[in-house]
Amino acid sequence: MGDPIVARPALPTQTLPARAWFFGARQEPVRCTARVKPGMFALPSRPDSPREIIVSLGPRRPYLGDPMTHPSLDSDSARLAFETALREHKPEFETFFLSRFIGLRFTYADGGCTIEFPVHNFMFNPQGSLHGGVISFALDVSMGHLLRHTLGFAGTTMEMKTQYFAPVRGPQARCHARFLHQAKSIHFLEAHLFDADGGLAAAATSTWSVRRPATAPEA
Repeated sequence: MGDPIVARPALPTQTLPARAWFFGARQEPVRCTARVKPGMFALPSRPDSPREIIVSLGPRRPYLGDPMTHPSLDSDSARLAFETALREHKPEFETFFLSRFIGLRFTYADGGCTIEFPVHNFMFNPQGSLHGGVISFALDVSMGHLLRHTLGFAGTTMEMKTQYFAPVRGPQARCHARFLHQAKSIHFLEAHLFDADGGLAAAATSTWSVRRPATAPEA
C-alpha cells in the first residue's frame, strides 16, 4: 500500500485516503501528478479547490520484466520463424500461417492430439514469460485439430475457458487435448499445456458446434 494521496497546490493541503497495488521495474520511489477539475474524485467544487494531486508510492519491487533481468529480443529467431511461415504456410490444418510461425508440431494417438513447439522470447509478455494469448492459441488449436482429425471435418468454437497456473519460459512447451463428451452436434473438449519440465502451466475447456457436411463420411 502506498502513501496517502496528498493535494499540494498553493492553497491549503488536503489529504485523501488511497490504496495502491502496483508492479514495476525500477526501485526508486514513484511520483506522478494529475490535474483535476472541480468536482472530480469527490473533491469539493469551491473556487479554492486543489487543482493538483501528487501521488507518492513507495519503492517498487523488480519483476521478471525488469530490463535488467529480461534478455533482449531474439530478433534472429523471430525473423527465421516469420520467413519460415511465409515460405511453408498453406491454408490448411496444421500448416496455416500462425501454426508455422509458432512452429507447432502435431501428433495424434490414443484419442488425443499433442502439440509441441519451441518457446522463444519474441513470444513473451512484458513479464518475461510465454504470452497468455500464445498459450490460449495453442490450447485452442490442439482441441480444434483433434476434433477435425477425429470427425474428418472442422467444428466451430462456441465457448472456451482458459486457466493459467504457472509461467512458461522455455525452451519447449507441450499441449495435449482430448474429448470430454461427444454428442450429435455439440462436442466438449479439454486441453492442458505443460512446460519443458512437465509442469502443468495452463488448461482449457471448450464447447464446439459440429455440422457434418453432406460429403463427410460417418464417424
